Amino acid sequence: MHCGTREIHTARLLLRLYRSEDAQDVFALWAGDARVTDQLDWTAHRDASITQKLVDMWAESYASPTVYRWCIEYQGRAAGDIAVCRWNQDDEWCELGYCLSSAYWGQGLMTEALSAACGYLFNEVGFHRIQLRHEAANVASGRVMQKCGFQYEGTMRHAKRGRDGERKDICCYARLKND
Repeated sequence: MHCGTREIHTARLLLRLYRSEDAQDVFALWAGDARVTDQLDWTAHRDASITQKLVDMWAESYASPTVYRWCIEYQGRAAGDIAVCRWNQDDEWCELGYCLSSAYWGQGLMTEALSAACGYLFNEVGFHRIQLRHEAANVASGRVMQKCGFQYEGTMRHAKRGRDGERKDICCYARLKND
């Protein structure tokens, strides 16, 4: 089943493996941007050395055939990230997470990246189900999921405590291989 991360070309994007030299772009474009990380499980990086360690760790992780993480390259820059964050081999499902530089929001890039990653995960890896979640307040992420054929499955009320201490609702979406 597992075959690891491979490059994927789309009309405007290259989904590729991370390289150590991506750290500067990653920090400048999204990992250091609180607008991007506000909806993620981690806070914006305060300096590029944190990002460098993370990108190096991601680059080293490709030794495992069960790692699926892509650098979303747009116009030669590391504009975002899309990755399998959990999976179950027996039940053939995975969950994706993604983020994109705020400089590129609203241009359809994440929809393009998500569609391409799903095609690979369904057709090359063999997953039957792909699921995604987002904080209810992040409606733009839900629109991306819907554009890619994901169906809304429900909202988990107060399923996450935000960094501000407030309880957050989480919206759940999924797509099956034969959808």
